[in-house]
Amino acid sequence: MWILWYVFALLLTILSGYLLLRLVLSWTQKSFYTIEYGVYSFLVWVVLIPFVLFLFWWMGGNLSLLWMLILVLGLVTILFIINIVLKTKISFIPLDIKHQFVAFPLWLQLWSLICLIWLLAKLFFGFMNIAHVPTYQDDTFVNRNYRAKVFYERESLVLDSKDKDYLGQGYKQYPLTPSLYKTYLIKFTWTWNEWLVNLPSFIFYICALLLVFFSLLRYTKSLRRAALWLFMLSTIPLYYIHWTNPYFDVFQSVYFFAALSIMYLFMHHKLPFALLILFVGMLGYTKSEWLLIFTLAVFVSYIFRYLIQGKWNISKEVIRRFFIVVWWSLLINLPFIVFKMSHGLWFWNWDANIAQTALSLHTEIFPALYLVFFKWGCYNLLFSSFSLALLYVLFKKCLNKDTLWFLLWSWIAFAAIIFIYLTTFTYQYVIDQTGINRSMMQILPLLVFVLVLLIRDGYESTI
Repeated sequence: MWILWYVFALLLTILSGYLLLRLVLSWTQKSFYTIEYGVYSFLVWVVLIPFVLFLFWWMGGNLSLLWMLILVLGLVTILFIINIVLKTKISFIPLDIKHQFVAFPLWLQLWSLICLIWLLAKLFFGFMNIAHVPTYQDDTFVNRNYRAKVFYERESLVLDSKDKDYLGQGYKQYPLTPSLYKTYLIKFTWTWNEWLVNLPSFIFYICALLLVFFSLLRYTKSLRRAALWLFMLSTIPLYYIHWTNPYFDVFQSVYFFAALSIMYLFMHHKLPFALLILFVGMLGYTKSEWLLIFTLAVFVSYIFRYLIQGKWNISKEVIRRFFIVVWWSLLINLPFIVFKMSHGLWFWNWDANIAQTALSLHTEIFPALYLVFFKWGCYNLLFSSFSLALLYVLFKKCLNKDTLWFLLWSWIAFAAIIFIYLTTFTYQYVIDQTGINRSMMQILPLLVFVLVLLIRDGYESTI
């Protein structure tokens, strides 16, 4: 019976996100596939449900199941009524996978089925790992699961600094979203369950695969390419291991890739401005640094867009729209920012002191970066293939517009990550091969996606 309640909580997440996005996207042109829209709906409310619970508790409420039901069902009802009153309507991109698959040669159909069976087998064994292996990793246990259990049992965020469970222990600066969402799901089962609390990692891995698949389908117009590189993403060892741990780096990678996808569609396909603001604003509730990195990406994009068009005088409207994005993103994150400041919590993952915040150059990370990216088997041949494909496309001068934008954003994210390791005490996490691998997990779907676009551009230039 408890598993049915868990599924009900998940479906409620998707339904509420679906209704909210329907309001934002009503009467716009077809921009999403149906399943892809379902993924975005899930992602929206995974952040917004903890946000609502966080605000409700902050105003004096508690995290009991009764209040969760009242809040969530109330919001779903309100969204449903608004959709009915406004008579919202949304259209999806038609998906004809069956027709393309039938057109494949017989040998390719067989190979596709073998790869699908292999992928499903890996998902099954990863799922069994989550279901049967106890959670023991530091970050997963202390900063995610134990914190969720404290919220679940105490029905409170526990803000007494003298309490042994103060903010669920662990790094108290982390966004509360993952733990609060786990608390929300487990509350519906009426009892704490060690493997169900890890199940969101499996779901977010599926979300990552689906988003990359449908994004590739949109930009390559080829089921063959989209399916092949979906399979290749699933074969990257470290990315697979990270969702079976289950750390939450895959969770963060999904939101960063989703926000960039929305950014591109907004820039070139006239998606509503509110949708971009929504996904940019949510980044601060998944990973504090992502909001800064994405703001940098937005700023560079606006500047770069005008430079490549030869417009050296950027209009006031462009500057105004940029600051609107930044303003609303900060406004959405204001409750959590005020919460952390009012409780003396530092922005990053450590306590502030002069030694840790001082900048200094640590060039010793470069040999370690070469080892992890090109010599070890953590990423298969991803970085080697990426480098070769990029050099070939630049040499042939066949870089397409969509590739250019996603390549730019991947460079910004990668450079921001390396800059932090190069100039702060965190360089030690490159030397010992811990932090750098986790950081790469957070941009891996983006890197795989850009690699496919590079290969597409190079291939099209030769035919």
